[in-house]
Order: sequence, then structure tokens, then C-alpha cells
Amino acid sequence: MRVIELVKSEYVKVDKSDTISHLICELERSHDRAALVFDKKNLVGITSKDRLLNSRLDLSRTKVDKMIIRIPILTGDEEVQEAARLLFTSNSPILPIVKNKVLKGVVSSMAVVSQIKNFPELGMRRIGDLMTKNPLTINEDEGVGKAIELMRKHKISRLPIVDKKGDILNILSITDVIELYTMNIGGAETHGNQYSLMGPRSNKAYKSQHPHLVNFPVKNITSNTLVTAEAKTTVDEALDTMAAYNISSLVIVEGKKPVGIITVRDLLKLLLQIAY
Repeated sequence: MRVIELVKSEYVKVDKSDTISHLICELERSHDRAALVFDKKNLVGITSKDRLLNSRLDLSRTKVDKMIIRIPILTGDEEVQEAARLLFTSNSPILPIVKNKVLKGVVSSMAVVSQIKNFPELGMRRIGDLMTKNPLTINEDEGVGKAIELMRKHKISRLPIVDKKGDILNILSITDVIELYTMNIGGAETHGNQYSLMGPRSNKAYKSQHPHLVNFPVKNITSNTLVTAEAKTTVDEALDTMAAYNISSLVIVEGKKPVGIITVRDLLKLLLQIAY
């Protein structure tokens, strides 16, 4: 299958001169993970929610151009395996498709891995054989500041929340964190507040300014829906679940214990096993 068949014509678009808080609002409105960045009419790259965790910038004043990722551009004529390779190596959730100098849209990593269903030998594999074992977790009483620190350090976007017995209670996502800051700050562009997801360079200063956010228990900021899978779940079934809940990873449990995690990157790597 050619990538052009997977093109998505609706996508988030921001200018490099826009503020990061504006970017957050656009991503939250669309429920997308990434946005194309333009310099007026010229495409210059992308930026994503994941990039927000790596920043101690003032989101109300800093411009998007501080967070641009340079990525490959597709023509749409590529096979899905080539798109999988480029998505994997660039570690980007989307890639733009430009044909004859015309931007046709974007292709997402989820759209590409969904094509695994066309390869039964891959789709019927068990996710327990592909998962990363012993996933990083966070205790329910830890603060959101600790969660951000772990996500940033380990470059992850979802974190299982466990109780004192190690039983899974819920899953914290980068989207949950961004929503918390958006709601509590109330919109820096409107109220003139300076804030960042990671706080200023001085962590001590940040804690004195926003202790209610840093220490706010992670168990209180997640959704009521706990989405997990078992090791025996097939890749096809896992893809259906991820698509239904618009998530890019899936925690695997044994009983109530989180024993693994499988991500879109794992599935991109799986798709690369098919020659093209």
C-alpha cells in the first residue's frame, strides 16, 4: 500500500511565531499529538506534546520556533514500510506529505501501524512477545512533579499508577499533565502568568510558586477509564484498542500487576520485518 492512501487532510497547523501556550490549546482542541509548524506559508517542521516535557520554557511567551523538529517529508508514493522506517528513525508521530510542492496532509504513526492488519503473520502475534517488560511505574501518592521528571528522564508519554501493593490503579499520560496545567494556570496568555511544565531552572523557586501542582497526587488527575491488555492479546486486538481510545501505548497486566508495555514504536519496528 502507498502512503498517499493513508493521508489525513485535517491536521493542527501553527506558525513558528505562535506561543507554546497557543500550541497547547490547538493540540488539546484537536486531540492530536503533534502539529505542523510553518514560517508564514513555508513548512519548516513539526512539534509535539512530547517536546513539552523537555522544556523549562515560559509557555506564555516562548515561541514555537524553540521546539521545532526537522523531519523527513514524504511524497505519498512510498510504501507503508518505508513510512514506518522514517517514522521510527525520526521518532515523530506524524510526517508531512508533499506532492509537486503541494502539501497534501500528514500520515500518522497510528495510521501506518494499522496496516499490520494486512499481514496476518504479524497481526496474530501476541503482544506479550513484543512488550517491554517491567515498565516504569509511579506510586499513587507521588506528585505530578515527580511524574513529569520520570517522563522527561525516560522519554515516555504514559506512566502506570500503582498502589502500595504494586496493583495498577490507572495510567497517567502527558495529555493528563498538560490538561492539569492548562486548567490550573487558567491560560497564561489571558492572565499574564509565567509557567512551564517543568518549571523554571530553579526547582526550588518553582515549588514555591506552584506547590499545589508539583505535589498534586497523580491519582487525582487521570481519567476514570483504565485501558490495559493481557500478554495473550494479539497485535490486531491491541491496535483496535489503541485506535478506540486514541492512545499510543498499551500497558500489559497480569492480574492487577503491570508487567509490560507496548508502544507505537514497537509496532513500527514490527512492521519493518516485512520486506518491500
